[in-house]
Amino acid sequence: MKPFLENETKVTNVTVLLEVLNSIDKYNFLGDLDDLKHQLLSFNIFDFLSDEDYEKSFEQFKFYNRNINFSDCTILHTMQNHGIRRIASF
Repeated sequence: MKPFLENETKVTNVTVLLEVLNSIDKYNFLGDLDDLKHQLLSFNIFDFLSDEDYEKSFEQFKFYNRNINFSDCTILHTMQNHGIRRIASF
């Protein structure tokens, strides 16, 4: 994890967790799986998205004319829903 993020509260939603875990084989992850698990589980995970969350995310997906993928729309909605103003990404 980057040093500038060490003292930040880290949150994610289940979409990101699934994307990371599903990408392990796709990107030939050769790192330590236990370390990856430790890093992922150190986040506060919003592990449940309601029907309303998915509905709002789909509205954003349509609003942005599919220029933002649906997974990213669930992330955007989670941020808006919880007052999160900054994002760290790849």
